[in-house]
Amino acid sequence: MDYMEGVLGENVVMIDSDVTKVLFSSPDYDPADIPGNVAAGNCILIDGGAVSEEAYDSFLEAFRLWLTEKELYGMNDVILLNPGLFQELTPFNYTEYLTDTCYSRRESVDHQR
Repeated sequence: MDYMEGVLGENVVMIDSDVTKVLFSSPDYDPADIPGNVAAGNCILIDGGAVSEEAYDSFLEAFRLWLTEKELYGMNDVILLNPGLFQELTPFNYTEYLTDTCYSRRESVDHQR
């Protein structure tokens, strides 16, 4: 989240993550061990009222490079919501906004091992 807010701005991103693979043998791990050892599926919703399509495109390009650099694996669904909808999102209702009438752009950014 810190990375995304640093690129796009604060309070314009909501992420739902599901860890799909962990290569640790113990529950006690150092966060520095995460790169290369964890995969996740992420739904990343971006406020289209605050982030332009040009900024979205730039983010996608930078995000792909960042995932590779950080060795963060998984599938990322990056969605630019239509203006005015982001403020309605909650962790409990965000799936209602995954229909094509609610967003202008939706890209898959996957980084596999």
